[in-house]
Amino acid sequence: MATTRRRSAALVLLAIAALAYFNAVSDVFVYDDDLFVGDNVAIRSWRNAPMVLRPSFYVERALAYRPLVMLSYFWDYSLWGLRERGFHFTNFAVHGINAILVLLLAQRAGLSRGVSLVGALAFALHPVQAEAVNGVAFREEMLCLLFVLCAALFSSAPRRWPLAALAVIFAALSKETGVLAVPLAITAYHVLGTGKPAPRASRPWLISLAAIAFALAPIILWSLWKLLPESGAPAVDMSLSDPAALIPVLARYAGLAAVPHGLSVDHGLRPAQLTFGSALGMTVLLGGLMAGAAWARGQRVLRFGLVWLAVMAIPLLVSAFTPIPVAERRMYGAIVGFGLLASWVGSQRLAIPKARAATAVFCLMLISFAALTTARNNAWRGSHALWRSAVATSPNSYRARNNLGTCYYTRGAISMALKQCHVSLALNPQNAEALYNLGSDCLLRQGSAEKAIPWYERALAAKPSHAGARLNLGEAYRRAGRLDDAVAQFQRLLSAYPDNAQAHNNLGVCYEQKGLAAEAAAEYERALAIDPAFEPARVNLRKLRGRQ
Repeated sequence: MATTRRRSAALVLLAIAALAYFNAVSDVFVYDDDLFVGDNVAIRSWRNAPMVLRPSFYVERALAYRPLVMLSYFWDYSLWGLRERGFHFTNFAVHGINAILVLLLAQRAGLSRGVSLVGALAFALHPVQAEAVNGVAFREEMLCLLFVLCAALFSSAPRRWPLAALAVIFAALSKETGVLAVPLAITAYHVLGTGKPAPRASRPWLISLAAIAFALAPIILWSLWKLLPESGAPAVDMSLSDPAALIPVLARYAGLAAVPHGLSVDHGLRPAQLTFGSALGMTVLLGGLMAGAAWARGQRVLRFGLVWLAVMAIPLLVSAFTPIPVAERRMYGAIVGFGLLASWVGSQRLAIPKARAATAVFCLMLISFAALTTARNNAWRGSHALWRSAVATSPNSYRARNNLGTCYYTRGAISMALKQCHVSLALNPQNAEALYNLGSDCLLRQGSAEKAIPWYERALAAKPSHAGARLNLGEAYRRAGRLDDAVAQFQRLLSAYPDNAQAHNNLGVCYEQKGLAAEAAAEYERALAIDPAFEPARVNLRKLRGRQ
C-alpha cells in the first residue's frame, strides 16, 4: 500500500510537470545548442566517446570539463539523430527525475506525502527552471543536480555511503559545482540519517568525501578559471569597504526566486569586482543562513533546506564576477531549497481556517508557477522570440541586443540587424560578438575585405580566443592579397583548435595560392579526416589533384 501511494505521488508530480512543459519539447535548437549539439560532429559516433573524456578536448574548445554532459549528447544522438525534439525530451525527462528525487528527499526528512508533493511541485514548476529545461546546452545544471540529490539520499540511508561517494564523483563530472555535493551529503548524513551515527562508523564516509574533493580540486579550479572574464568587460566600480557591492546581483536572484517576474535569458547586469567588501557581503549572507540552520534544531527539513540554500548560494555569488553575473539556469539547484522550505511551511500545524487559507495560497502559487512556466517556454521556441523577449525585458543588455541583431540578419532584415549591433557596441565597446558581426557583414554581404579587417582586429583585441573572428580575419587577409598574414591567422587558430576543418581548408587555399601544392593537399586531407562530409575541402582537393 505504501509503495502504491509513493508511486501515485510520483505519477501526479510527473503529470502536472508535463502539463506545464507540454510546449517545451520543441523542434528547434536555440542559444548555445548548436555549439554543443547541432555543430558538434564529435557526438555523432560512439568511437569519439574516449575523446570527450580527455581534458584536451575541452581545452581546445575553451570549455569547462563536463564529460558526463557530453556523453549524454552521444546517447541522444544515437537515439534521435539530430532531431531536436528528442534532445528536448531528454531534458524534460531529467527534470522529471529530479522532481521525484526532491519528493523523496522531503519524505526522507519525515514529511508527509502531500506536503512533500507541494515542495516537489514548487521545484518542478518554478518558472526560473524553464531556462535549464529548454536549453539543451544547459543540461549540465540538471545532470549535476540529479547526482547531488542522489548523494544526499544515499548518504542519509544506512550503509549506502559508497553509492553516495560515486554520486559525488558523477556530480562533479557533470559540472564543477557538483563538488558542493560533499557538504550537502555530510549534512544529509547527520540531519536526515536514521539515528545519530557513531564516529567510528562515519569515518570511512568522511575520509572518502575528503579524498574525492581533493582529487577533483584541479578540475574545479580549472573550470572556474575558464569562467573569468577574458578581457575588458565593464565591471562594477566598488569600494574595498563596501559590503553591499553584491546587492544588485543578490536582489535579482532573490527576486527571481520569490516573485519570478521579468524572466530573461540575459538580465543586462555587468560583472562585479572581487573586493574585500564583496567577500564580506558573501560571508555575512552565508553565515546568516548557516546560523538559521543551527537554530532550527529539531526541524529537520527546515535545517537541511537552509543548509542547502547556503551551499547552493555559493555558485550564485561566484557568478557575480563572471561575464554573465545573473543567469536563471544557475538557480536550478538552489530552487530545491525553495521547495524544501515550502514543504516545511506546509507541514506546520495550523488552525482549520488558517490551514485552508494556506492551502489556497499554495494552490494559487503552484498554478501561477505553472502558467508562467508554460508562457516562458514559448520564448524558447525560436532564437528570434528568445532574444526579442530578452531585449524587451533588459533593453540595456548588450548581449541581447547583439543576438537579436544576429536573428534579424538571418531573416534578411539587414538594417534592423546593423542597428541592434551598433546599439550593442554603444552599450559595450569591447563586445567582441558585435564587432565580429559587423565585420562579417562587410566581408560576406558587402564583399569588402578591407572594410572587414578593422572590425575583426578589434574583435580579437577584445577577445583573443574568438575562433570565428580569427577564421574570418584570415579569410579577409587572403581576399585582400595578404597571404602571409592569412597563413599566420589560420596557423594560430589551429594551434588552439586543431580539429577546425574550415581552418584547415582555408589554410590549404592559402598554400595553393602561394604555389605550395603539397602543403595545400595535406591541409585538405586533414580537413576531410576531421569531417569527411566537408564538401569544400573535397572539391578543393579534387581540383588540386586534377591540375597536377
